[in-house]
Amino acid sequence: MIFPPIREANSISEKLSLITRGDLEESILQFPNNLEYLSNFEFHRLRRKLKLLDERENNQALFDISETLLMGLHASNAPVCFVIDVYPDHIKIYFGSKANQNEQTSVYKAIFDGFLGGDCLEKSNDIRARIHQLNYYSICGAITGIPNVANVRHPIKKIVPSDHWIKSLEGKRWTYIINGFCISRDIISEFQAQIISEIAMLKTSTIREDILYEAKRHAEHYNTLLETNLKRLENARLTGMWQIGVYFFADDEMLIRQGLGILSAHFGGKKSLIQPIRAHICRKDSGLKPSFSN
Repeated sequence: MIFPPIREANSISEKLSLITRGDLEESILQFPNNLEYLSNFEFHRLRRKLKLLDERENNQALFDISETLLMGLHASNAPVCFVIDVYPDHIKIYFGSKANQNEQTSVYKAIFDGFLGGDCLEKSNDIRARIHQLNYYSICGAITGIPNVANVRHPIKKIVPSDHWIKSLEGKRWTYIINGFCISRDIISEFQAQIISEIAMLKTSTIREDILYEAKRHAEHYNTLLETNLKRLENARLTGMWQIGVYFFADDEMLIRQGLGILSAHFGGKKSLIQPIRAHICRKDSGLKPSFSN
């Protein structure tokens, strides 16, 4: 489910649960089923350590690359995969994409070369074996929700982690994977139409002085979520929108839960208004909710 079917709900409380994904609260999700697909991506490894999205000094060019990178990938309808593969004594960072057959150079490689020079990335598909290996795990961690960001145009800014939480898991063996697929502007427009229709309904029939206080407060809260979501979608039509899977893999469940706790603290906050950040354990069980579609 990319966008919740809010029109199908009968009451404001049901609509609130849908738009905030209340069904995911404390849910155990299904283990991701697209790892084999990701293992066939073309990958490049960062040759030197880059704080791509650090907000401290001397970061302007590195910050700008995130928006350019995502817009370029979205324009070419290219899926993307970002991997941090951590060993007890070193870290490797990879970018990958499924290039079109006619493309000689991946879009992200061309953008990195243009911004940072041609020596920051080197073609390296050794991470494929690790991703293939992860497919045989029986458990991993996942994060769902909309990350805490000051500017809704840059949600990737929070999904790509800072050095702080990476260092908190130093000396362990784990792998962090983000994979993203483009959401078409037609799908965005359809959900925009739903939201505009809901806002119009609220203003004409629900948010009135003559209804009960509790019902009015529910309606006002729902209206705030709709307006926030609408602003997010308006920006998404300009810069592109992505369906993102965020996963944390480790050899034991205790480390997975520790990683999820750190990730939740990193992502969450009051800006996660539309959908709060939730940490999930994913298991290989056909009866569970699919993780990536959430």
